Amino acid sequence: MFAEQLRCATDVTGQVDLVKLGEFVSAVYEAGDRDRQRMIEVRSQTRDEVEQNLLRTREFLDTIENIPIAVFAKCAKDSRYILLNRAGEDYYGMPREQMLGERPNRSSRPTWPAWFTSRIDAS
Repeated sequence: MFAEQLRCATDVTGQVDLVKLGEFVSAVYEAGDRDRQRMIEVRSQTRDEVEQNLLRTREFLDTIENIPIAVFAKCAKDSRYILLNRAGEDYYGMPREQMLGERPNRSSRPTWPAWFTSRIDAS
């Protein structure tokens, strides 16, 4: 980049016009500053969007937590429980720490309602 600026600032006799060279160098620095400023703005917008998404997710999870009926979610890949609300803890009679990450299986059968375990056998 500097070689190109030097070539542009050199006249036919081989003399370097320092004023022209200074203008070229300044223009490159200004362009770099504009690029850096744009990147800072993009990062700031991205951070704001992430913060807004996080806030929406927290509000959604707070809503799920406070619904008075049992709500749970399982991972589609391996059927492990990934979410259980407070009413679900009461319904299943076990704390979520004990249930999250587990699959409904024979070892947990005594605590599961009969209608639920019959569906497991059918699948």
